[in-house]
Amino acid sequence: QHPIINAARKAFKDKERQISPHDLRHSYAIHMLGLGVPLDKVAKLLGDSLKTTEDYYAGFVMSSNEIDFVNAIIKAKTKLT
Repeated sequence: QHPIINAARKAFKDKERQISPHDLRHSYAIHMLGLGVPLDKVAKLLGDSLKTTEDYYAGFVMSSNEIDFVNAIIKAKTKLT
């Protein structure tokens, strides 16, 4: 197992959840945008073009409260399945 994936599973306290490095990349980008980092800076951090970053992440600008809300929904849904 990859150490980063193991750390993510430990952080989520969910041994069954499938987490990939790609999931972590998306999470990183969304959290950076939620903290107010400009889209062009996020693109540079990800190694993507501004166009690619806009295509994938422009709709994901969320506040930390919104991120917490989405995480709560995901957690609740996971308990139901």
